Amino acid sequence: MSILLEIIGGFLMFLMPDLAPKGRRTDRRLIAEDKVRCGIRAFDSRVQNIGTEWSTGVCKISPGHLRFVPSMGIVGDREIDVLGLRLMEGGPYERVVVPWGESTDLVITTGTGELYWVVPEHIADEVIARLAPLTV
Repeated sequence: MSILLEIIGGFLMFLMPDLAPKGRRTDRRLIAEDKVRCGIRAFDSRVQNIGTEWSTGVCKISPGHLRFVPSMGIVGDREIDVLGLRLMEGGPYERVVVPWGESTDLVITTGTGELYWVVPEHIADEVIARLAPLTV
């Protein structure tokens, strides 16, 4: 019975997006503009002037490039040329507390090191596709 209710609920959310949680509507609006709410930090040293403490904000996404605009943490925008992108597998790193709930953990490879990047799980595939032609 609960599966049937989930299917009906999902169908209603598709037909009436205003019933979707506000954060998901925000993410849909942002991804339509090639943007994503995210958290970012370096693994073990400064990478492109990003330290090992979490910063959250919004990234503007284009193929092979991110422009991170922080709302908490570091000060000032960061231009990040993405040489590689992969899913994070395990790791001793603490998770950042994010307002969107479940996240997909990614590793960004740059010319000067690697960054830990978290994005909302429900739009992660779209985020990754916008960084194309990179593959995970």
